[in-house]
Amino acid sequence: MVLKIRSVQYSLFDKKLTADEIRQKKNIFFNDALKNIPQFHTVKSQVKHKSVFHQDNWFVLKIGSHKSINRDTEEFSIEKIETWPNVTVIVNNNSEKQIIAISRNKKAFPKTRSVVNLLGAALNHSLNAQGLSIEIREIFEKNNFWQLIQKYEKRITKIRFEMIAPNMANISKVLTLDLKQLNRDSNCHKANIEIEAPNNASLEVNESNPLINSCVAYAAEGGGEVSLKIIGLKKQIKTSESIRTVEIGEAHMTNPTPNLLKSLFDF
Repeated sequence: MVLKIRSVQYSLFDKKLTADEIRQKKNIFFNDALKNIPQFHTVKSQVKHKSVFHQDNWFVLKIGSHKSINRDTEEFSIEKIETWPNVTVIVNNNSEKQIIAISRNKKAFPKTRSVVNLLGAALNHSLNAQGLSIEIREIFEKNNFWQLIQKYEKRITKIRFEMIAPNMANISKVLTLDLKQLNRDSNCHKANIEIEAPNNASLEVNESNPLINSCVAYAAEGGGEVSLKIIGLKKQIKTSESIRTVEIGEAHMTNPTPNLLKSLFDF
């Protein structure tokens, strides 16, 4: 989601914009940023990108990572071949529901989060100049959280909800807290709610609790992340580890259309 980052006025074409005007034009600024993504800067390998489709609110990009592989030749020698394994990135810049989908290709990027970080840094390069920033968070199935609650019953000692101040109506309405107003009043980007059990005890969490249920629903739609501390586990369990996925044939991306993309991401 695209967020306003500073509560001051900005000049656009010699016209000063208020904070509210920046919010109203955020999708326009995001659209411009997607059309003009700068070259990615990486330390370990060279990364290139190319726009392959843009129509209405939809963008499709290819992002490739430079690799070298060794191949045995018929002369029984080894030759090095240059290759560019890549991933497909689909962006829906809708004012109500902004979604970024990234295909998985471990030959190109071992972790999808690496692509997210590259894309976020490049887009923020343009958005920051307009007083905006982008936060990209995983969408997960809400039921996965409650399954974890059941699985680790009597062993959960802490739950932390990290929530991004909202700017999309489709997920803001599920939250009992008014983060949007908090963002306007204080210019905050994130709000954390942490619940912790007393020593030598565990949390008792159930779906009937309206605050917790709304926080889970909000995070599940891309509004943040939930982490759980479990007795007996050194590493905290995070909802970002259970990303929602959809299956798309590569042939669909050869000649995509807005209607096709919409049907694939109608969730």
